[in-house]
Amino acid sequence: MLSSNRRFASVPVLWIFTVALSVGLLGACSSDDGDGGGLTDPPPNNDPANQQPTAVIQSSHDAVPPGDNNQTVVTLDGSGSSDPDGDELSYQWDVFGATYVGGTSSSSEVVQVTFPGVAPYPSTLTVSDGRGGTHTASFTVALR
Repeated sequence: MLSSNRRFASVPVLWIFTVALSVGLLGACSSDDGDGGGLTDPPPNNDPANQQPTAVIQSSHDAVPPGDNNQTVVTLDGSGSSDPDGDELSYQWDVFGATYVGGTSSSSEVVQVTFPGVAPYPSTLTVSDGRGGTHTASFTVALR
C-alpha cells in the first residue's frame, strides 16, 4: 500500500458566466403590471402623467418572391402610430436584411426597403414620445 504525506489545500474557484438575453415582441406591447419590476415592465417613463404611445406598422407587401434580389420595393408605414398626449413621435426601424431605398432611413416615419429574397424578414418599429414613453410593434415580410 502506498501512502503519501502530501497535503492539498482547498482553493476557492470563481466561475464567471456571461448570459445574453434576447426578448422579442411580436405585435404586442409590454405594459406595467404594477409589481414594481420584472420583464413585463416598459422602459421608465420620465413623466408620471405621460401616457404611452402606440406603434403601428402597415406594409405594402406581406411577402417577396424567393431570389427577389432586391427588386421588390416594400413600403413599411409607421404613420398610423400615435400618442394619446399628442406628443411628437420619433421612429426607429430595425428591418433585418433590408436595404433602405428612396431616400428613407431607419429613423423615417415611412421607409422603403428591398430584400434579397432568401428568408423571412422580421421588422420592428419603436416609437418614442420624447418623455420616456415607448412602444414597439413587429411585422414579418415573408418569402413566397
